[in-house]
Amino acid sequence: DGLFAVVAFLVFMSGNALNFVALGMIQESLVTLLGAWALVINVFSAKLMLGEEPGPLDGMAVGLIVAGISLCVVGSVPNHKKWCVRELVAQYTKPAVVVLMVLNACLIASLVSLQISFRAFQRRTGSRDIPLSVRFSYIFTGAQISWFTVLFGKSFSLLLLPSLAGDNQFIEPFCAVIVAGFLVSLPSQLFYVASSLTINDALFHVPNFFIFYNLGSLIGGALLYDEMAEFATSNVVIFTIGVLVLISGVLVVNRSQRLKRERLEAAAAAAAGPGEA
Repeated sequence: DGLFAVVAFLVFMSGNALNFVALGMIQESLVTLLGAWALVINVFSAKLMLGEEPGPLDGMAVGLIVAGISLCVVGSVPNHKKWCVRELVAQYTKPAVVVLMVLNACLIASLVSLQISFRAFQRRTGSRDIPLSVRFSYIFTGAQISWFTVLFGKSFSLLLLPSLAGDNQFIEPFCAVIVAGFLVSLPSQLFYVASSLTINDALFHVPNFFIFYNLGSLIGGALLYDEMAEFATSNVVIFTIGVLVLISGVLVVNRSQRLKRERLEAAAAAAAGPGEA
């Protein structure tokens, strides 16, 4: 078990490192949407590692996710712009970007304050019940923090890759803000994902987090990195359909998992007998 945990951690870290590199090479929106491919891998790995037989909805989900990713790739316009540090700083000072980031920061701060107040209320009253609104706030907070993680992460990657090749980009004071934003938001995002999964069912967490996280990525990428500036009407239509198909695939995956769990619970209850159920 210890070796398996180490291997799993190394795979996780390797995947995130490659994800970081990819942010500096292709559109942010594509990187985050392609993350749904992990759900396809889960369908097959569950059979190989856990002995779970895929159900009919799993095949449908895989088809929808693959189709959604394909449509997003076809609908996107390759963006080969090489951002230098001065251009990035100029992008961060655009009014729309400033408003987006300030509003998101205020939203996160408000949600965290409400969660702290609720925890204090629990300690005073001894209550262990967590309302749905509070449980959802942890998902939403993690997704909003992820906006910052992917925005700052792409900027950091755009600066780091050419710097490693000999063209130093860390020459502006604002670079410290980018690096600090990434280094603070990344563990904060992981903390909120873990916290959400301790109080939420994964079947509730995954689709909601995926939707809000990707909406943030799409909006942030469009405003900060002009990723949709060259989209024609046909690109907008195809890309939008791809996103909707992809989201529907994620929802089908979670529906499939819910049905499997209900069948297992029913089988366990039947095996226990009426007296023990």
